[in-house]
Amino acid sequence: MGPALAAVPSRNEVVLAAIGASAALGGLILVFLGVVIAGYQAYPPGTAKRLLSPYRKAGGAILGVFALSLLCSGLGVGWLATGGGGGPLYAAVLVSFFVSLAAISIVAVITTYRLVLK
Repeated sequence: MGPALAAVPSRNEVVLAAIGASAALGGLILVFLGVVIAGYQAYPPGTAKRLLSPYRKAGGAILGVFALSLLCSGLGVGWLATGGGGGPLYAAVLVSFFVSLAAISIVAVITTYRLVLK
């Protein structure tokens, strides 16, 4: 069982991976937000609010997911700065990372459906 235990990543490695992945996810989210904003701005001034509403809702949801991504990165850096260890900060890093992954998946599917496929 010794070699199998060596394959388990340390908490430090997990947090560093979460910081890097959430930062990369944040960049992807900003590109996605830019596409939605470009679609919104393609409409001429005076367009009915009901036509623009899906873009505004999508933009708000995407911005919320971006905030989750920043939260995960900030918590991870905070965990590293305080010397690591276990505890609630480590759990918060993991939870925020997985919540942001789930949130971007949900927002991407809903936004694509509402703005492109519907």
